[in-house]
Amino acid sequence: MNECSFEGCTKEIHARGLCSGHLWQDYNGQELRPLKVYQKSDIGLEGYRRCNYCEEVKRVSEFYKRSGKSSYYSRCKVCHNATKGAHNGV
Repeated sequence: MNECSFEGCTKEIHARGLCSGHLWQDYNGQELRPLKVYQKSDIGLEGYRRCNYCEEVKRVSEFYKRSGKSSYYSRCKVCHNATKGAHNGV
């Protein structure tokens, strides 16, 4: 297995020598930083989840629900709306 080129990251390469997490940081123009590893038990409260973008713990009601599914998007509504057109140059 080839590992991510970011120092200390042992995840598998996704593209351009980076794992998917570091590739996402690079794609969004962010400075590469170590990825945070969270377990569901880190939150510890029923009805809360952590936004994968701003990394804040928020109520589930602050996340959009996936249509036709019982799960929620990984970004809170604020982050989802703020980054909505970022990839198409809007």
